[in-house]
Amino acid sequence: MVHGRHAGRTSRLVRTLVLGAVCCCLLGCPPPNGANGDEPQTDELEVTVYWVFGFKAWESEVMSISGSSECVTIQLDVGDGLGVSIDPVAEKLYWVDRGANAIRRANLDGSNDETLVSGLIDPGYIKLDVATGKMYWTATILVGETETFVGIHRANLDGSSVEPGFVQLDTNIPTGLALRTDEPKTLFWAWKDPGAADYIIQKALVDSPTEHLTMVGGLSETLCMDYGGGIALLWPTAE
Repeated sequence: MVHGRHAGRTSRLVRTLVLGAVCCCLLGCPPPNGANGDEPQTDELEVTVYWVFGFKAWESEVMSISGSSECVTIQLDVGDGLGVSIDPVAEKLYWVDRGANAIRRANLDGSNDETLVSGLIDPGYIKLDVATGKMYWTATILVGETETFVGIHRANLDGSSVEPGFVQLDTNIPTGLALRTDEPKTLFWAWKDPGAADYIIQKALVDSPTEHLTMVGGLSETLCMDYGGGIALLWPTAE
């Protein structure tokens, strides 16, 4: 996850990066030159990159979108970390720990590590809607001895008020997750229908999570999606 700081400008552009097996996204990048009536912008800005890999969390200062610099290890054991997201207001790092089957968070400096939701099955990706105080993640959740919820789940940012099966998806867990946080708030996910050969990308309005619309089909396995702030839905593929 990349959290940007650009002279107080509102973030509008999100781009997805795949670093080996790591998924992260760019937040806080300026819009394209002249977009939305603004004066021309430059891609020179200061951002901090956060990602989880190899049981550690990392950060790296970057002075331009195309630049890079030396990485710094955050003193934080993320377990078998996969999906990662940031609350820039509270300065919190959220991630999925597949080894512990849990959603965890910590301060950006690695302190105050805490488990928010546990007992998950095959958790994968997480997205935050900081404005509404909600987080969304992919997993299977068992409730009692008989109820199984597969798909996208929702809870408050502190892990309370879990809503299992907020988006229910039969038997397969999504392999990618994106969230539009402006209106209309929308969830996007990559998924393969049981018995189908290819993956599809679907969406649902947060206000109507049971109404699913297929957007793209015929894909190979699709990971690490993100929504581009009104500009584009982005995803990498093996093709």
